[in-house]
Amino acid sequence: MARPLFQLGSFQFDLANGVPQTLDRTADYRWDVQERLLRDPAAQFLGPGSQEITLDGVLYPGFSGRQTTMETLRELAAKGEPQMLTDGLGKVYGKWAIRRVQEGLSTFAPGGGARQISFGISLVRYSEDNPGEAASPLSMSNASYATKGVEGFPSLTGQDSAFKAVDWAKNPQYSVASTQAQAGGLNLGQLASISQSIANQDYVGAALNAFGMNNLSSGQQSVWTQLGLNAAQMAQEWAQGRGAPTMAVALDALRPATTSMLNTLGGSPENGSALASMIRDAATLGTLLDVDPKITDAVRQAVQQ
Repeated sequence: MARPLFQLGSFQFDLANGVPQTLDRTADYRWDVQERLLRDPAAQFLGPGSQEITLDGVLYPGFSGRQTTMETLRELAAKGEPQMLTDGLGKVYGKWAIRRVQEGLSTFAPGGGARQISFGISLVRYSEDNPGEAASPLSMSNASYATKGVEGFPSLTGQDSAFKAVDWAKNPQYSVASTQAQAGGLNLGQLASISQSIANQDYVGAALNAFGMNNLSSGQQSVWTQLGLNAAQMAQEWAQGRGAPTMAVALDALRPATTSMLNTLGGSPENGSALASMIRDAATLGTLLDVDPKITDAVRQAVQQ
């Protein structure tokens, strides 16, 4: 089966349910202007503002979409819960609140059913109340994961979802890496996306191990020392649930690493190439991790030599 074009919470935008024709995203950035005597006004950057996404399209029930598609979306919005937004290529947009669902009916069939339904869905970015371990819209501590289970990630675990994270995590070959990564604050969706980015799931355990998930070898510790990071402290940060910012800091430190260094950290030339792929895709992974800059800076200060 084909992957959905987008997935919002449990709702999949595909040919059966209907697909949007446009996606408009707006990001505001806050600047405060202070008047000054006999001088130009001073502008101070206050940080990112709100983000909004609008999905617009037209449904043609019987071909694309159903008569009940918009009612399903209204029910999802009425839950009053932020929903995870992903696309079929594996991009994770984070959590978004549904603020508005617009529906326009036209070209009616006998009996009142619309042959054409225009729609518009307005979303606003949802930010976690506590920017600590929950800085990422996908972050979930091990304890939280144990409580909520996979039902907390319908958009990441469906048969046609962008990621098949549960299948990956249940595989005995990766279960140890998966459990330890969750203890570091990463979740199944992030791990599955990381495995996609390096194109081979066999590498995931070794690749994440290089970031301090397990006891590092003396050779690995030596490489991290050469790169300016304290491996023991990095492992400690991971153990305290700060795996996402730790990974972000480690990826940044790995940029000048040689092939030999990467091979040592990965445990083999093959796994070294997996790390090289992660560095190449660092921008994508950084967006996925989406960690609070203040938390990342705190981790960077803690792990630097």
